[in-house]
Amino acid sequence: MNSVKSMTAILSSVLMFFVFACSPQQNEEKKDDMKELEAQLMEQKKEIVSDINASILKVEKKLAVLEEKLQAEELEEELKQQLEGTKEKLTMQKDNLESQLQKVETVTNENLEVFKNEIASQTVAIDQELDKLSEDMKGLISKED
Repeated sequence: MNSVKSMTAILSSVLMFFVFACSPQQNEEKKDDMKELEAQLMEQKKEIVSDINASILKVEKKLAVLEEKLQAEELEEELKQQLEGTKEKLTMQKDNLESQLQKVETVTNENLEVFKNEIASQTVAIDQELDKLSEDMKGLISKED
């Protein structure tokens, strides 16, 4: 009976030793994993910010061209209104992108993929819209000539 109690005491001591001895190592591993995960998240956030900034730059360039056309040429009222409407659309897209840029700060690892997909689809849609607007502008301006 005493040997059972002795064995139990020894096993308890050994178990407690392993629990406390291994715990700091596991905590350090968890900290390292968290640091690595955080670094990956920051890197992906930087990529997203870069993509959004590139899209904003595209929109700003189109806005500058559009503004130049509006200022430089004598345009029919209808054409001028269409170009103003286009300018308004571009400004809304730019505002939307800037709003997304602010959201990047609150992105967590759990919702990062969803956010990246959302940004990617918005970027594609904006690029398509910019291409369409460029064609529309060319068509409108060629009508003027």
